[in-house]
Amino acid sequence: MLEGFKGLSRGMRLRIILSALLVIGIAAATFLFSGDTGPESADQSSRITRLIMLIFGLDPVGQSFDSWHLAIRKLAHFSLYTLLGLGLYGLSGVLKPGRRLFVSLAIGVAAALADELHQLFVSERSSSLTDVGIDSCGVLFGCLIFMAGERIFSGLLRKRAGK
Repeated sequence: MLEGFKGLSRGMRLRIILSALLVIGIAAATFLFSGDTGPESADQSSRITRLIMLIFGLDPVGQSFDSWHLAIRKLAHFSLYTLLGLGLYGLSGVLKPGRRLFVSLAIGVAAALADELHQLFVSERSSSLTDVGIDSCGVLFGCLIFMAGERIFSGLLRKRAGK
């Protein structure tokens, strides 16, 4: 296994190491967040919602709080899984180009399903297929960001080599 790793370019080895660290970090964070009880999770997201509303000069009381709270919880799902998508696509660099997106998405969707399944066993938590959909869109977005970055970076390298 390490012989194959040693055969990769220095840049690809760095990409794989950084991507693996990102995936491991996001997986750990997701598992820890999912292990919070319902009240713990609601309290944490409520504090973050109040802080964000205060930053935007909004009064964190009333019906607008509930709307912001829901939006921020869903944005947190999307953002966490966007980072997972970035990491998974970064790891997929050793695969054939036609398989990278599919494999990254499949693993990301499986992680989202596992996260929701985990929540079924946590006190006062439930699972949601809507969250799986939001998480999956986040993974796709992360993959697309990485793909766009690859194209831009390779274009810059080609331009630089042509000069």
